[in-house]
Amino acid sequence: MKGRISRVGRTYLWGSWDFRIGAIAGLSVGLLAEFDKAINGQATTILVTDVLLNGALLAVVLGALTILMTLFDGHFRYVVNETRGGVAGAMQPYLSVALVGAVAATVAIVGAAIWPALPHWGQSTSYGIVTLLTVWTVIGTYQLVSLTLFFGGQRAGLLDDIDDVKQLIRERQHERISA
Repeated sequence: MKGRISRVGRTYLWGSWDFRIGAIAGLSVGLLAEFDKAINGQATTILVTDVLLNGALLAVVLGALTILMTLFDGHFRYVVNETRGGVAGAMQPYLSVALVGAVAATVAIVGAAIWPALPHWGQSTSYGIVTLLTVWTVIGTYQLVSLTLFFGGQRAGLLDDIDDVKQLIRERQHERISA
């Protein structure tokens, strides 16, 4: 179990450039909030804004997943099933980004709700964690839109290839009939 957890950490966290950018942003914001106490004055407004932003990003993820699902006709599903991970593997990035966005929104709303009761270090930590998760979600959402566009292009190419094969079959049938 320990090996699996460390592999997941290396793959999905430290090996992920979007997580590293989020971690740098979160650490920066957390340290800034720790050493510049004036930043915490607008914290609840910023945290509520993060909740709304993450909610909007979840809607984009759901929209991209809906578009992806419309691409899965019989031919495309067959091709995707032949890849490593199959259909479940193709949907995993959507689930991952949705999960990070949901956690970000939850941490932000809890942070805003208990803000006055938190010690200063807790406020700074809350700021940093929400920033990390929100930045990670923003970048992940962009990647999902790009991935969905890629899938759309691949499906269009597959349909073109199918049309070409059908045309060749018709031409050969016509040649046999003529001969």
